[in-house]
Amino acid sequence: MHEGGTYQITGDPTEAALVVSAEKIGVKVDNARRDHARLDAIPFESENQFMAT
Repeated sequence: MHEGGTYQITGDPTEAALVVSAEKIGVKVDNARRDHARLDAIPFESENQFMAT
């Protein structure tokens, strides 16, 4: 993720921005993901106009 002063993120740009911001303020994203595992996900549907995890 953080290599030589830059961040290398693969995937959704919005999630990437959140991950980089969290790391910059001192949140260890890997630890947070381990401690708060995703239990389920509802994918985005244009009919409902939202997604949830």
